[in-house]
Amino acid sequence: MNGSSIKESSEKPSIDDFKLGKQIGEGNFSRIMLATHSASGEVFALKVIEKQRIKRLRVRHPNIFNEVNMEKEVLNRLQVLNRLRHPNVIRLYHTFQDDHNLYFLLEYLEGGELLDYLVHEGRQIGMDEPTARFYLADIVNAIDYMHSQQIIHRDLKPENMVVCSTDGHLRLVDFGTAKDLANTSLNGPNFVGTPEYMSPETIDNKSVSFATDLWALGCVVYQLLTGETPFSGGSAYLTFLNVQHGNYHLPAFLSDDAKNLIRGLLQKDPEARMTISAVKGTVA
Repeated sequence: MNGSSIKESSEKPSIDDFKLGKQIGEGNFSRIMLATHSASGEVFALKVIEKQRIKRLRVRHPNIFNEVNMEKEVLNRLQVLNRLRHPNVIRLYHTFQDDHNLYFLLEYLEGGELLDYLVHEGRQIGMDEPTARFYLADIVNAIDYMHSQQIIHRDLKPENMVVCSTDGHLRLVDFGTAKDLANTSLNGPNFVGTPEYMSPETIDNKSVSFATDLWALGCVVYQLLTGETPFSGGSAYLTFLNVQHGNYHLPAFLSDDAKNLIRGLLQKDPEARMTISAVKGTVA
């Protein structure tokens, strides 16, 4: 490759094209490295997934890795990002692999997780409503666009939202459990996500829909305003019980608008849940 940008290049890169720097993140089955393209000097976040680790994780987590060709499944799940082009969604530029690893060349985002903005002196506290509304506008725009592309994220939470230091706006990241409704070959399980943000239909392993992300959004709204998740029970089992019974408390200090938004999003019946267009009208 020459010194021109590789972001839109049709030529697949290889790991030899990059100088790897420090590790900047870690997931359940991956690590994220700072990577500089040797020829152009462009800086990226490189997600590295060990093929052997995928095979080991299939034994431990068959609900996530349930296909014979796990490597293909992981590639298909993460490549949903290939068709997403939105200012509030992280960009995926290239996917490639070698004998040992799968590689995902991602936009490098300078900043911190949205969760970091809730932590003060070691404990989580809520934001004021104008600040929360600013970030929610970005989140809602990302969800609206993502759904227009037939993609359900299925793991919306503050840890998967990065506030960029360059412009102060938010990017949605980590599409490792995303469901592509346009790709019927990906018929994996519905029971995925993070317990504190999982919807009743997800917990019951029923069919998921766009409304599943709206439930998680309701949990995020609650957390941004209170510093806590609405259904946390100290364990996954107790959290699931709280979700299934609708056990959560709306603090008195929340405005009526905030309470109504949370109630509308945390409807147990997906059909009764607020739509993304209704939410946009509320936070705009």
